[in-house]
Order: sequence, then structure tokens, then C-alpha cells
Amino acid sequence: METAKEEEKETPADGEDEDSNPLQGASGAQGDETSILSVDKNSPHIKKYIPFNNSVIWTVLRLIALVLVLESYFLFGYFSSVNDLNDVMSMTVEQASTYMQNIENTLALRGLQEILAANFTSKVYSQDASYITRYIDKIEADHETYHMLQLQDASIHSSGFNTFVENIMFAGLCNELLTSEAEVVACETALGGIPKRGLYQANIGMWEPLRLVLADFNKTRDRKAALNDPRLIVAESLHENYTSKAYHKIAERVQEDVEDKISEAEKIMLAVFVVYLVALAVIFVLWQVLISSTNDDLNATRTTMGLIPPDVIRAKKSIRDYMINTSKLLFSSGN
Repeated sequence: METAKEEEKETPADGEDEDSNPLQGASGAQGDETSILSVDKNSPHIKKYIPFNNSVIWTVLRLIALVLVLESYFLFGYFSSVNDLNDVMSMTVEQASTYMQNIENTLALRGLQEILAANFTSKVYSQDASYITRYIDKIEADHETYHMLQLQDASIHSSGFNTFVENIMFAGLCNELLTSEAEVVACETALGGIPKRGLYQANIGMWEPLRLVLADFNKTRDRKAALNDPRLIVAESLHENYTSKAYHKIAERVQEDVEDKISEAEKIMLAVFVVYLVALAVIFVLWQVLISSTNDDLNATRTTMGLIPPDVIRAKKSIRDYMINTSKLLFSSGN
């Protein structure tokens, strides 16, 4: 009778979970404290036997980190490309606006000359050629818009380009357009020194004479005098020798900045791609180490489970649950 009571005390009922660690309570079922199933809490090997759910979560987190590293190259390439394309688009619009400014100046000058040289129709007389004046007003407004566009795009241009634009717009056309010292000196003294003041003032120096010529023509109707007006000759000289060349020079520098932007983006993407390849190689090595370590842990768990007697497994619910949870991993790892 005493022996039966002792066995009942040593064998817990089904569903009872004495220990959080299923391996730690296995030795009690044998009644031998020195059993091979006993686990020392201070042993470094106890770290291998972690709960199944925590092991899965940790593996999933590693997989997520791996996917993020693998996708980081493509994400960086996407956002970097979008930013570079926006910059290139902005500079392309600026380049088109530069050409348009030159075309508008040409149309205003040539349009006035054609009106003065042609046999005037009643429509021209009735409007007093005022539409040319309105067109010049439009050109001046467009020029202000163009200048604001240059200021907005300054952040995406190189410092050298910004310095060039500031000089050619306000500090003088001569130094930016001409190379020899004699040509620069002649430019600075030409047309009353207007080119020396920059493209902004040169445009005004061309628009104002056109307005004055038109105003005088509307009063006198002297076509010959208007065509030979010195102010019209100054405007034409400013346009052909300075403002037109300045706009072409600005457009060329914008194109150079666009090409530099694309070249810089290609270099960055090449460097990122090299880093990506290195990262892939490192991840491959680390992943092999992780897989090897996981297989060792599963083999150790499987070996340990094989040492537990069947009657202990039936008696300990915690051991049964642990083995059920890990069975899929154990079988899938199998050797």
C-alpha cells in the first residue's frame, strides 16, 4: 500500500504541468537525481531548448530583416530615380524657357521690322501697331517668370552653374561670352556700356528702344525714318551680338548640368549595386551559419527527446505539448 501511494505522488495527473521546462522535470519521474535526463540550469546548453513559439518569431524576424536588406537596393533605386528624374525634368523645362526667351526677343524685333518695311494694311493703321507694344509687355512679364524659375532651380544646379547665371544676368555679358581681353574691353564699351551691365539690363535696353520707335512711328507714320532709327539699330545689335548669344550659352550650360546630373546618378547607383552584391555575399554566409546552427539545435533536441522514456512522455503533459509543437521542425530537418 505504501509503495502504491508513493507512485501516485511521483506520477502527476494528466493535464498537470509541474515545470515550465519539460526536460527539467523528467528526472523526477525516474526518482534518480543523477539521471542523464536531469538538466543543470547553469549549463550553457540549456539555452538551446527555448520555447517553440519564441523560436518561430525570432526566425520570422530574421527573414523579414533579410527581405528588407534584399529589397533595400530596389527601394533606394526607385526613390533615387524619381528624385533624379524630377530634377532633370525641371532643368529641361528651364532649358526650354531659355530658348523661348530668345525666340520671343527675335519675334518682337523681326516683327517690328517687317511691319515697318511692309505696305501697311488698314488693320495695322487702326491698331497703331499697338499689338507689338503689348507683345513686348508680354515678353517682359515672361522674362520675370523665367528669372523666378532660375531662382527655384538653383538648388538642383551645381554651384558653378549658379555663379555663371548670376554673373551673366547681372554682372556682365562680356566676361562670360568672350575669351580674349581685347574682345572683353570692346564689349564693355559697346552700345553705351549696356552689355557690361548683364543680360537683364541688356533686355531692357532692347525693349525700351522698340517701344520708343513704335511710339514715334504712330505719331509721324514715317516708315523710312523708323527703319533707320538709331534706337532700332542699337536694339538689333544688342540682340544679335549679345542677348541671343547669352541665352544660347545659358541653354548649353543647363544641358551640361543635366548630363552631369545623369552621370552622377549612374555613379551612385553603380556604387550602391557593388555594396548590394557585397551585402548579398555576407548574407549568404551568415544565412548558412544560421541554418547550420538551427540544424544542430534540432538534432540536439531530437537526440534529447529520444532519451526520454515513453512512460515519462505519457505522464508529462508539458513534454507531450513540446514534442507536438516541434515535431514538424524535427521531421523537416531530418537526416
